[in-house]
Amino acid sequence: MQAIGRILIILVVAIAAGVGISLLVLPSTAAKSQGFDVTLAPQSVIARLSTSAPNTVVGAGVTQSGRATVSGNVVSTPIAFADGGTGKATYTVTPKNGGAHVDARIERDLGFNPITRFQGMNGAPVESAAAVFFPAVTNDLTHPRDGGRTIDGTSSHGLSYEVVNVAAQQFAFNEYCAPQQPS
Repeated sequence: MQAIGRILIILVVAIAAGVGISLLVLPSTAAKSQGFDVTLAPQSVIARLSTSAPNTVVGAGVTQSGRATVSGNVVSTPIAFADGGTGKATYTVTPKNGGAHVDARIERDLGFNPITRFQGMNGAPVESAAAVFFPAVTNDLTHPRDGGRTIDGTSSHGLSYEVVNVAAQQFAFNEYCAPQQPS
């Protein structure tokens, strides 16, 4: 009977040690990266990436969950996945040939589950989100010069803009006239 007790104790200690080591060795995030070039100036790209409002849908299944932060030429924003996971999108913008080169990285927090962390070693937990995220970001940054490609079934061909001067008018703003609950 004592032998069975010792074996169980050794087994429990071995499992606990394995879980502890896996938390230290296995990655805590799964990530995918992709780079692309745009014709916009780097400052314009940084401005566009950093001014998206929270709860903006970046791509199917990926939503910007908070405000972006800018540090030099790096824009970082928290994101949420459709299945409830959280993560971060990081964009590094550098000048290139009169435009900009953007290195986009999408990361997903894996939590404490060793099995999920093991699956995250090759980026599998963000694979499907990355397949939608990178084309959506690329398309968003290249939309003004999209060459007629459609975005959500809408083409930019035939659009024209007119800049007009408007006389100054009084403006009254009542902070509490809009609904305070998100819709």
